[in-house]
Amino acid sequence: MYDSDQSYQLETLVYASTATKVMTQPSLYSLITKARSHNRRLGVTGALLYADQCFLQALEGRPEDLDRLLENIAGDARHQDLTVFYRGATAERGFPGWSLAFPNTTYACGGIIDLAKQNLSQSPCEEAGAEMLASLRDFYEATQLVAYG
Repeated sequence: MYDSDQSYQLETLVYASTATKVMTQPSLYSLITKARSHNRRLGVTGALLYADQCFLQALEGRPEDLDRLLENIAGDARHQDLTVFYRGATAERGFPGWSLAFPNTTYACGGIIDLAKQNLSQSPCEEAGAEMLASLRDFYEATQLVAYG
């Protein structure tokens, strides 16, 4: 499904944005379902957190695919104040097998969202982006350990 023997440049992108209105659970799940399908077609993996009207997302894939996704997200009326905090080449995927990982609860992700919201009010820097990416990866690794024993 996701190229273990990739022969192209793989990049990781981390962005945060503010939702233009509170996302209801049905509208959020509709967005996630569509994004997962689209990401699978592109071979993009990643993770999304949403809480307190803040989106935080990491995406992994070919640079041209990430460019297209970022353009779509920036043009989506549900997002404002989109800020890219990190973008760079990576040797391997941090979210392999996840077309779009998303927790079914926001209870445990508040600290990561707080970090994103704090950084949205400042100038973006690579250090903040790397910290958010590491936090997202840690969160999903811990979530998988709990979910799968």
